[in-house]
Amino acid sequence: MWMFEVDVELEVNVEVVEELGSDAFVYGKPADSHVKFANASDEGATVIVRWDPKNPPKAGTQVKVKANPNAIHLFHAQTGLRLN
Repeated sequence: MWMFEVDVELEVNVEVVEELGSDAFVYGKPADSHVKFANASDEGATVIVRWDPKNPPKAGTQVKVKANPNAIHLFHAQTGLRLN
């Protein structure tokens, strides 16, 4: 069983917003440079968030996000196999 905290907000510096009509995807980096992800490069991992297309944030802004526990996907770092 994999245990992780999902009731925590993560501040994300928005780099790109991809507006696709029925969806918008926000791409960015954690605002806190101390936040690290497994197998991330020195520049850190990209955070990708599905966003309400009617109210997407602008690139260059900062947003707070919280994970939906039913939408988190975990993968094994070496094999790439899904863990959950």
